[in-house]
Amino acid sequence: CYLTLATQLDVITQVPTINNVDVCFGTAYSLNPVAVGQDPTTSFYYFENGSTTQLATAPKPNKPGVYTYQVALGKSSGNAYCFGSKETFTITLRSCGTVVNPMIHTPLNRKP
Repeated sequence: CYLTLATQLDVITQVPTINNVDVCFGTAYSLNPVAVGQDPTTSFYYFENGSTTQLATAPKPNKPGVYTYQVALGKSSGNAYCFGSKETFTITLRSCGTVVNPMIHTPLNRKP
């Protein structure tokens, strides 16, 4: 019985740029990471701050607070992943309160 082993080396040198998010809780936002010269075979992967295991999807915290994550470019080959350097960013979801306009009875979000 023989076992064939293979080695693959992918070097990812591009580091993503991503803006911090600071919005009222409930306000829609996008993360939109960018990497200059990104290889089209790579994708963005998100991590809890300091973790080596990628999140299944882009982070979307579900309550007010300050959350720290990381994003990296990466490639997958079968069950193996290769990641470049990680960039840290924060998502700040503020409790902004609600103002009601009595003329139209519609709540308006406002940022403190």
